[in-house]
Amino acid sequence: MSETPVPFESLPPVLTPEQMQAADAETISSIGIDGFTLMEVAGRAVAEAALRYSGDIPARVTCFCGTGNNGGDGFVASRVLLERGMAVRVVLAGDEEKIVGDARKHYEILKKVGSDRDSFDLIGVLDEKGRHRELIESCVESTVELRIEQSGVIIDALIGTGLHDTVRGRIKFCIARINETSRPVVAVDIPSGLSGASGLILGDAVRAQETVVMAALKTGLLIEDGPSCSGKLNIAEIGIPESILRKTRKSDLSVRFMTEFYASSRRIERNRKSHKNTSGPTLVFAGSSDYTGAPVLAATAAARSGSGYVRCICPPSIYTLLAEKLTEIPVTPWIVSSDGKNAGEDVPDAQATCVLIGDHFQKCRAFLLGPGLGRSAGISNFLLSLLDAVAATPQNRAVIDADGIFAISEHRDRIKSLSDGRWILTPHVGEARVLERSNRTSSKQADSSLAGHHVIERVSHLANEWNCVVLLKGFPSVTAAPDGRVMINNSSLAASATAGTGDVLAGMIAGLAAQGLDAFDAAVCGVYHASKLAEEYVSSHSAESMMASDLLSLFTDRN
Repeated sequence: MSETPVPFESLPPVLTPEQMQAADAETISSIGIDGFTLMEVAGRAVAEAALRYSGDIPARVTCFCGTGNNGGDGFVASRVLLERGMAVRVVLAGDEEKIVGDARKHYEILKKVGSDRDSFDLIGVLDEKGRHRELIESCVESTVELRIEQSGVIIDALIGTGLHDTVRGRIKFCIARINETSRPVVAVDIPSGLSGASGLILGDAVRAQETVVMAALKTGLLIEDGPSCSGKLNIAEIGIPESILRKTRKSDLSVRFMTEFYASSRRIERNRKSHKNTSGPTLVFAGSSDYTGAPVLAATAAARSGSGYVRCICPPSIYTLLAEKLTEIPVTPWIVSSDGKNAGEDVPDAQATCVLIGDHFQKCRAFLLGPGLGRSAGISNFLLSLLDAVAATPQNRAVIDADGIFAISEHRDRIKSLSDGRWILTPHVGEARVLERSNRTSSKQADSSLAGHHVIERVSHLANEWNCVVLLKGFPSVTAAPDGRVMINNSSLAASATAGTGDVLAGMIAGLAAQGLDAFDAAVCGVYHASKLAEEYVSSHSAESMMASDLLSLFTDRN
């Protein structure tokens, strides 16, 4: 590993809207940077972004503004662009008298700067039907088209991160008009109509090519519908110190955004003295007669990620097949119980299998349990007994995936006491619901217990309840540790939504854990590298064509 791994706390923070408001207020009161100045700096950052998107019509911009602080940023951006020589049309989606505070000051400055310029229009939208009028030259209602397509770029400064209710009226009309255009859209802080807290679309939301984010990322940009609306995220430094961003978080959770620097700083490097046992032995318990591909994908991924010695333990019924496919990875059939209680079913014997594996079990530095094993009662008992044995090993590191999650789902307290925070659960959304329902009287009770909580809180709750690192797979992926650390990775692609990619991911995570990364870092680095492999594939192939084995074929090029 790198001698100086990037600290978790140095990564970009992810704040709720309330936390960001507190940071604004603290900056104004304790640092002495007033709101007027913060708005000026924010608006200038938006203007710079808009200039990059002006494209083949470089002389014109349309800026949709609300009456709050988000609109204030838009007023500043419009003034700066006007002074840069662009023709600017500002569309105000509200009543002038509702503009107050710093936004009002910037609004009045904009009007003064633009009042004697033919290149400036200020249009007021009167109602949800889109009737509007010139606010500077006339008070007569006008039916003149907004001519959005004549602009090189559109700025969305309608409404910010404080949105709580469904968009209506004039705001809804403007969002619809913005989304009808083919011109690039730059959103201010967050696309209008998107909840800054939950990431859900509240009625309708702007689809932006880029979002200029003020000071820190907001949760709503990264979860649920956020990534599909926000486009490229551009964090603008507006003068709020990092110390204040940390101070005003006021939460047991420390939510951060994954970066390439974090992942690369945790890259495992071998030295001259490395050998197969020091570079991370991994045992993979996987496969069934129905799912013979899962153990191949998982074991190969563990080896490709750097684990120096990988052994696959599988049902006797598929041993010959796996031995032919995994020519460089040892395969061992587990011992089947001969007590006669389950005639017609291969019931693995955990104790006898551990004896068969011998020293490899104690020397193992990471165990992967679950891919393709099936969900019979015999398998569940086998995995639970194996986990008892894993907890007694020196490393006590386990990755529990797929069918393994179902095997433990009714044994939360047992897992919580054994894991010591070193085990990794890798559920998709459906499997996460199974974990949430653990030890509850009904699925309805489980669902209602977390109603209204967004995905970050839900994953963090699971990590705390199970005393495990929990990686919720999806776009984005969210990884939470029992100590309150949360990492969001939005590099995942739709291409990854294909059978077997979860097996590859689980193998990668196990291989990284076996080489010495702690459970949290193994999970976040594993999903980061897997998503980058998917991105690499899509760069030269269609997303729909990707298979899980394509990720394995890309390992050589990346490593």
